[in-house]
Amino acid sequence: MLPGTFDEWIDYEWLLTNGHGAFACSTLIGCPTRREHGWLTWNQPGPRLKRWMLWSHAAEHVQIDGRTYLLANFEFNNAIDPHGYRNLTRVEVRNEGPSPFVRWTYEIGSLRIVRQVRLVEGRDAVVVRYEVDGRPGVEARLQVWPLIASRALNTLRRRSAGELFDVGCDGEVLGLTYRQDDRVRFGIVGRRDDGGPPVEFHARGDWWYNFRYRREAERGLDFGEDLMVPGAFTAVGRGPLRVELIGLVGHRDPHVLRHAVEDLLADPIDRAARISPQEPTISVVATGASDQKLVVHCEGCAEARLERAARQFMFRQTHVGGTNRLGLIAGYPWLDEYARDACMSIPGLLLETGRVAEARELLLRLALLRRNGALPSHISDEPDDSEYVSADAALWLIHAIDAYLHATDDASPAAAEMLRASLDIVRAMRNDEHAGMRCDDDGLLVCEDIGFASTWMDARYAWVFSTPRTGKAVDVNALWYHALCVLAARAETVDSDGAAQCATLAALVRDRFAPTFWNPAVGGLFDTIGPDGPDASIRPNQVLAVSFRNSALTAAQQAAVVRLVQTELLTPVGLRTLSPADPRYQGRYEGSIEHCERAAHQGSVYPWLMGPFVDAYLRVHGESSQSRAAARAFLEPLVAHIVGPGCLGGVSGIFDGDPPHRPRGCIQQLWSVAEVLRAWRKTAELKPAAGSASLPRGPDAPACGGAPDGRSDATTASSVGSR
Repeated sequence: MLPGTFDEWIDYEWLLTNGHGAFACSTLIGCPTRREHGWLTWNQPGPRLKRWMLWSHAAEHVQIDGRTYLLANFEFNNAIDPHGYRNLTRVEVRNEGPSPFVRWTYEIGSLRIVRQVRLVEGRDAVVVRYEVDGRPGVEARLQVWPLIASRALNTLRRRSAGELFDVGCDGEVLGLTYRQDDRVRFGIVGRRDDGGPPVEFHARGDWWYNFRYRREAERGLDFGEDLMVPGAFTAVGRGPLRVELIGLVGHRDPHVLRHAVEDLLADPIDRAARISPQEPTISVVATGASDQKLVVHCEGCAEARLERAARQFMFRQTHVGGTNRLGLIAGYPWLDEYARDACMSIPGLLLETGRVAEARELLLRLALLRRNGALPSHISDEPDDSEYVSADAALWLIHAIDAYLHATDDASPAAAEMLRASLDIVRAMRNDEHAGMRCDDDGLLVCEDIGFASTWMDARYAWVFSTPRTGKAVDVNALWYHALCVLAARAETVDSDGAAQCATLAALVRDRFAPTFWNPAVGGLFDTIGPDGPDASIRPNQVLAVSFRNSALTAAQQAAVVRLVQTELLTPVGLRTLSPADPRYQGRYEGSIEHCERAAHQGSVYPWLMGPFVDAYLRVHGESSQSRAAARAFLEPLVAHIVGPGCLGGVSGIFDGDPPHRPRGCIQQLWSVAEVLRAWRKTAELKPAAGSASLPRGPDAPACGGAPDGRSDATTASSVGSR
């Protein structure tokens, strides 16, 4: 039996992805605790992500020597049944490669049973393999009862008065079609590769009721589900049993399903992975000490682990016509594809991992989606399907374009198009074309529409925002100044007039930024200058005014901001969204949806903020080996989190503000992984600052990148060090 307890085991989750927007995930022991837990999801072709939970889990019976052993674990109305985890001795996870898998090993005396769930990259298919090894010559019987949900990912299934599925079966093949949408069709094919009698499917239309998903209950959501059990796959034989159940999307006809399985197994890459599976990268192993705390073993260096996690967010969204486009999923298991998240994550997720072509493809596509200086909140191939209310997404796009140009020195027409798009964004913002936002006379941007959350702090419940930030937001204007400086330096070759206008506006913003936002009472920056005056809440948004290489603050102000953030907001897993000294602080992200939404930006910790914090810290303290070592020490607890609790091999979206900083929210979040990876690599090796002095700059361009009086970064670092 594995070390640890049931409650500890279900705090660890695994995730496999297929590169097409679908995934499989569950808990360490395979007991589903979320509506998104399952073995086969499907991303329906179309303009945007639309995922279906098709095959949830399975109940397995192994009969040998006159005894029956059960492998599964489910929770029904607070009761766990059956208790397969009691015989579980090993769990192994490999979350990358052409065929990522999870493998469970059960041992009962001399009996050894292995179950492996494997996804095939680029295919809407799951392969569930069973290996049963008992005493030689003794008959073994394996029965597998698939549990079918066939529902939209964010819903739950309840049996209705009518039949929901058309079911067809023939020998070893099961085919299903969801009656309310006949595009949702899939099948399961049983096969053996041990030379024994064929697998047989025995139909028995049934429903199992009242599965309980405790994580949904904790969030105040509906948590009960009924699942269809169409029958059982059965394999019998003497000696070892080697059985595979292959689930495929898109077909229900048995004849077609058989050919589809043959095609899948004929793929040389998949065949190699199936016959000689890769070694796992993460494992949990029983050691014989029943009271030992659960310990996860993870192969590879920290950077390799982060790069493996990064790969899981990339996918190709397929259209009905067969074409596809690159996308980044914002978080698993429930988030979709968002413009802000993608722009913030491109530098760490794509550029730091050498995926330059993918970065160029995605940047060009995002640039084409712009409208009146804004990007859509949700990414879709039908732009009218999304709201254009974000104040900062388009500015993050300019930041990502700058990072791309620094990483590649690209001088192609594609690069010129990116710069022209960036100038168009700035022009629209300057001319007040952006809905819900205007450019004030002092050059600073003002978020005006109280009906939308236009910054990344967008948590709300019943349309009440937990952190309303109407007015001049410090992070938006830090991005604004940075974007203007970038274009003043880079865009001269494509539009000299536009670059000069950016330079002039940057000088205006530079002169007004510090007088507007500086709060001498705390030695930091106001978070927002709203209609009722400045908001003195100590929040992490101010760190962006230091982290970008173009800062409108003096060296002394930069040092003070870093010192304040480090003192009030820094935790081992990221930055708090509000100082614990604030009476509105909420240190635990738990309970009802309303409580969680109110806590999301009133004290919860976000790992992605460690990226800007490390940038700011190194800007202030210099990039000596000692400073980089200190910055890396800030990141080490987050890197250790990769082996749980939480998602094995990933970084969570949120943590509690209070110790022990339990992971919350998404089990694997795009910007968390991207920014931690970027910061980790930055602390390992001294690199030239992005867009350094070698960039072209017009004669009237402001001294962007240093203090407002034009001091260089070297002078800034020196003066900070003397304090």
